[in-house]
Amino acid sequence: MEVVRRSHFLWAIYLLMSQLGTHEVRPAWPGPASAVNQNRQQLPLKADLLTYTTDVSRNAPEKATLRELLNELVRRVPICIVSTQPWAGDLGSSMLYRVSSDKSKNVHVGYFAYWTTERPWGDNTLTRWLLPALAIDAFYSHLLFLFPGIQRVMYGAGDVEGVRITYKLGGLDRLIPVAITADDDTHREVAVNVNDAVDDQGRVMLFNDVWSHQLGGRNARALASTGAQRRCFNGESLRPLTDGVVSAFRLGSPANPRRAGPAWGT
Repeated sequence: MEVVRRSHFLWAIYLLMSQLGTHEVRPAWPGPASAVNQNRQQLPLKADLLTYTTDVSRNAPEKATLRELLNELVRRVPICIVSTQPWAGDLGSSMLYRVSSDKSKNVHVGYFAYWTTERPWGDNTLTRWLLPALAIDAFYSHLLFLFPGIQRVMYGAGDVEGVRITYKLGGLDRLIPVAITADDDTHREVAVNVNDAVDDQGRVMLFNDVWSHQLGGRNARALASTGAQRRCFNGESLRPLTDGVVSAFRLGSPANPRRAGPAWGT
């Protein structure tokens, strides 16, 4: 009888996992937005841009206009992900962002990058030894190579990584990066040297040098100039983060960042 009960229990677990693997609905990461208006005749004063988030005296339409103008400046700064080899997972067609400010009048932009999956294959020790990569892939990425793995249960769909860039206003029409914070391969926040990341055209280069896609690698600008693979986001492919995406991908909040930690900070 005990053997029968155990077999029934295992069969129930199998059926449950089969349902998870077969009928799982994965949320869709947003694609590029429709074209935005690039024909603004006049940008607001610098003080207006830097205080729009805290100035409660402004009426709602005026605040909305200032917010969109700041969004326009954010979309003008290309953010590029540089890699020297193709890790598992397809990079999303857009990068999402959120904007905040502080008492120093700096503008902080948190960026959220999405990959379809996170698996431990590539030019690394785990793969060269084979068994460690197989073990991680069999439980963390895809349970028994068939069902959603621990990563999906703990964190949510795909792999979402974050970076935070602090800007100052350059004149009235552009943002200048002054600090970059990302995760290293152990999910610790690290400062990325701006001089090693921003090229002569003002593009921010972020180096993904690990299978788990963190963006805190070093010397991205130099690698990009020597032919490393590069994917850039700007204009329509940079989109504001929405509550719907936060909920669907279980990203958390500034007070409780569950994924893409650096992007939630200030």
